Amino acid sequence: YSDCRKIQNNLDGYFMLLSANVKRNDDGTFPPESAEFLEDVGQYSRLFHSLYWASVSKRFEVLKTPKGLQRMESRGLMTQSQLETLQGLTVTDNHLMLAPFEWMVLRTLQAMDKGIMADDTATRGQCLKKMGQLRDSYMAIPNALAGRMPLSYA
Repeated sequence: YSDCRKIQNNLDGYFMLLSANVKRNDDGTFPPESAEFLEDVGQYSRLFHSLYWASVSKRFEVLKTPKGLQRMESRGLMTQSQLETLQGLTVTDNHLMLAPFEWMVLRTLQAMDKGIMADDTATRGQCLKKMGQLRDSYMAIPNALAGRMPLSYA
């Protein structure tokens, strides 16, 4: 349970970091490019989260099959282009989640480069740190399920 909450908390922390550092209008609302950026990252994170649980839970493993991926596309969880990208990857189906995870990072860096989001060293470092924490938290569950021993005891 605590590992599941860590994943959720790390995602929430990342989104808070993004929304706090994205460009805003004088009245506090998001300009179209900021709203589009946040929507993109949100969509990538939902896809990542779905594929993650498909990789660790038998209950959801159907989602990582070709039929499951096509169904997610037909329901709007991903675009046709994203579906084609996932289908073209030469990774095991348990690693499909890494693509939308990387899209989250790349889209954030792209937003920084385009001035949609703050691009100072501290913000960039915090975004990368949060993504590293998210990676650590999502790896805890498969490691626990596999019964892996910490390296220091190997």
